[in-house]
Amino acid sequence: MYFAGIDICSAQGLKTWIDRETGRQVVRVASQPYATLPYFTANIISRDGSAAVYVSAQGLHLLDLKNFKTELLVPAHGVELQCIEMGRRTDRLFFVSKQRTEQHMSLLSIDLVTRKVSNHARLPQGYRIATINADETLAAGVREESVTVQGLPSAPYTPNAAPATKGELLYSRVNAAIPMALVVIDLGNGAVRDIHRSTAWLSHPQFSPIDSQLLMYAHEGPWHQVDRIWTIRADGSERQLIHRRSMDMEIVGHEFWSSDGASIHYDWQRPKGQAFYLASYNLATQQRSAVPLTREQWSIHFNPAVDPLVFVGDGADVEQVARSDQSAAIWLYRVHGNDDVNKTSISAEKLVDLRGHDYSLEPNARLTPDRRWVLFRSNIFGSPGVFAVRISGAVESDIPVRSTFDLARQAQAERRSILMKK
Repeated sequence: MYFAGIDICSAQGLKTWIDRETGRQVVRVASQPYATLPYFTANIISRDGSAAVYVSAQGLHLLDLKNFKTELLVPAHGVELQCIEMGRRTDRLFFVSKQRTEQHMSLLSIDLVTRKVSNHARLPQGYRIATINADETLAAGVREESVTVQGLPSAPYTPNAAPATKGELLYSRVNAAIPMALVVIDLGNGAVRDIHRSTAWLSHPQFSPIDSQLLMYAHEGPWHQVDRIWTIRADGSERQLIHRRSMDMEIVGHEFWSSDGASIHYDWQRPKGQAFYLASYNLATQQRSAVPLTREQWSIHFNPAVDPLVFVGDGADVEQVARSDQSAAIWLYRVHGNDDVNKTSISAEKLVDLRGHDYSLEPNARLTPDRRWVLFRSNIFGSPGVFAVRISGAVESDIPVRSTFDLARQAQAERRSILMKK
């Protein structure tokens, strides 16, 4: 069976195949120019689990998860679009739109049923809006203090000398101690309110999926230098550090909420690059549990299923902190037990071989609510595309079996050939 509405990929014209290395069905569900998924923490699934949102150079798209047909929901006609996330109370997609010739941006939403577009706020350039709360009354984001509600942003931060590496850029930025603000925006009247000011590098705000007044955020920077994960109430009260580092080169990061909002999960390494854990902090009990991962099982990002003991991960290449040449894959994890480091274990299954993927683009994998598919983005065929790998359900008998790695190499050879002919 071949899926309607799916563009043909370059490698042998395949739209779907069985990955020879894993035995799982892979589908290229979107191949518009630069089709991609938002950051791994964003909620991109509709309330009923029937559709997902992705982004391309053409605009914001709606993907039917039953048949993988796609629809252009918000065209990018002369504007820059940023997908924030789907609402959890209504069928609304929240996004930011900016005219390329203007210095302001608009915080908008579109109703998936009526297609009505609502304008919630007009903000100066420089605000970074990242999350919508559970009852869709607030958005949250960050801004540098040089940006004001009435004025225009100053020039963005640039180091004195061009950093040679990403690590040097992180050190330079965090040591600059630029005043910043964590902000919330009233979606009813557009009012902006600062809830926390700091010279720490504030980033990655995420509202709880359940508690509409609880926000998680991060202190960005070199992970072994910062106590990264914090929570705060939407009125600025009850600011709390979730994990305090206690040894040299200990790191935590890529934090995300459990699907029930009861816990915060995160990547924990103690020390960096040596011992790997998928950690969980329970907000009610204030207790931490952690399950150990092997170097090969480690992923850049993890994401939860509705089942609290099932996760997916997007793997890593040898350039990432685990330095493993066996990690490049989409992974399915099942946690066995849930008490402490010595009594938990995890089983990990490779779903898609991503040795042909360039991890400068992080795959940002996530499970569909029915646990039939894992969505991810990849550049295995050149420009970014959105893919799905089947977890459960019947697979048609006529789907060809192919090595995903060989298909990626073939696509690379085709691109080289085209370039040489130009």
